[in-house]
Amino acid sequence: MELKQFKIAVLPLRDKLLSYARKLTDDHSDAEDAVQEVMLKLWKLRPKLDEYHSIEALAMTMTHHTCMDILRGKH
Repeated sequence: MELKQFKIAVLPLRDKLLSYARKLTDDHSDAEDAVQEVMLKLWKLRPKLDEYHSIEALAMTMTHHTCMDILRGKH
């Protein structure tokens, strides 16, 4: 996936991911960190993103797992 495709397919998901992360973490800063980490992971996965049926579902799952890791780290 090229940069242009990434901007079209992935970057618009940021607000939805951030909203979901805020609900999970109940903390704006942690939510921002989680989404930033997910975006970086998606960027690194860029060459393989075309293989996924739903990039949005992948991003939501990654956000969920990242938030859970953040919450586990706090306890």
